[in-house]
Amino acid sequence: MATIIEGVASVKAKNRLRTEGALKLSVKAGQAALERAGRGPSDVGLLVNAGLYRDDNLGEPAMAALIQEDLGIALGNLPLNGSGAFSFDLANGAVGALNSIAVVSGFLETGAIDVGLVVAGDSDPDPMFNKNIEFTNMAGAAVLGWDDSEAGFGEFIFRTFSEFEPLFEARLEWSKHAVPTPPLVPSGKNVITVTEIPGYVEQSIECAYQTAMDYLSAQGLTAADVDLLIAAHPDPRVADAVGQRMGLAWDRINHLDESSHGAHTAAPLVALESAVAKGRLLRADTALVVAAGSGITVGACLYRP
Repeated sequence: MATIIEGVASVKAKNRLRTEGALKLSVKAGQAALERAGRGPSDVGLLVNAGLYRDDNLGEPAMAALIQEDLGIALGNLPLNGSGAFSFDLANGAVGALNSIAVVSGFLETGAIDVGLVVAGDSDPDPMFNKNIEFTNMAGAAVLGWDDSEAGFGEFIFRTFSEFEPLFEARLEWSKHAVPTPPLVPSGKNVITVTEIPGYVEQSIECAYQTAMDYLSAQGLTAADVDLLIAAHPDPRVADAVGQRMGLAWDRINHLDESSHGAHTAAPLVALESAVAKGRLLRADTALVVAAGSGITVGACLYRP
């Protein structure tokens, strides 16, 4: 008995302009995932948003609440004999979506909900002023349900290699305008600066590899037991590199095409969608899902179709 993927989808903005920000893209991805799952908004009992870079650096209210409203989930008064729906944000960078799946799995296992929805999306809040933001405005979503068979997600593991934290940093700072502003007009704006130290990607590969191998060992498995590796990281090179580090054959790695490059918090969902769309996830008896991001933080779990 475990959590299964009922539907997964991703969407990408046509350009870097904020006409399609994180909110709009996350809603689009959620709608597409629900449609693929054959579900409607009324089926969702829990929505978790793992997006990090938000429209106008929005902090309150929770982005999840706005996404829930725009998707039409549990609007208005609660049903007489129902429990409505709940939503919240979970921020952990490029591993947040996998954290969110683990959280939703806990609710599904207890029977508190029948269907959960995980969304994650990012957009550059201010392309004119933010520095070194290289990701694509993109979002992903996954509809999760419960299956009484042996299919679905297995045990989750999450590790943080804090000694490598300085290799990747995103800072939000107040930058004053060079020219004085009139009364009641903000004297500046929030500016995001992303700093990636050389060696970050290579160390992410090593941390992901270590976590994956330790996780397999704890499950009584080896790399030879993995039919498909689904690895996710903001840098698309990591997926193939981790597979090669594990000694997996080329055809046992889920390779990401150019359309999925540039995802940040949506990366795990984009990688899962890629594996589902190609039919590879259904054909794999044992799939290993690995997500890595700044921290350096790594998450891993098994998925059996």
